[in-house]
Amino acid sequence: MISSTKYRGQELWIPKQFQDEFLHRLVGADCKCPFKRQVDLWWFAFCLGASIGARTPLPSDRHRRVKFNEGSILQTNSWQIPQLELWYLTTLERNSSAKFDPNTVLELDPSQILRIANEYANTGFAAIKEEIRNSTDPQLIFLKKLREPVS
Repeated sequence: MISSTKYRGQELWIPKQFQDEFLHRLVGADCKCPFKRQVDLWWFAFCLGASIGARTPLPSDRHRRVKFNEGSILQTNSWQIPQLELWYLTTLERNSSAKFDPNTVLELDPSQILRIANEYANTGFAAIKEEIRNSTDPQLIFLKKLREPVS
């Protein structure tokens, strides 16, 4: 797997509208917030978007998206970068007629991985927004989501 230092300088994004409307309800040290850190919300949105199976490109206008951290933040949980890279490799293999080449692991491009992951996260943020728009208790919605079977 790629060294996590190669993720330094790579960008993680949250849609500006999502940040303005919902971030204060979802991230914080308050026990009523489902996420303690923005990166945890981003990871959830990425996983949700990947499970939906749709990528939503980031807005080209930088004023419509907010860089909240660098990809190197993912190394705070030792499993996240390897999991992200394994996900990327399995996605490549599934969506390509090419056979898996072990040398591919050495050639992974962190900017490409995070560009695609950000697009899946963007899909996840849109789905989260729809779920919690009229909710007074977003934590309850996330708990219910965890109980739903993954399709």
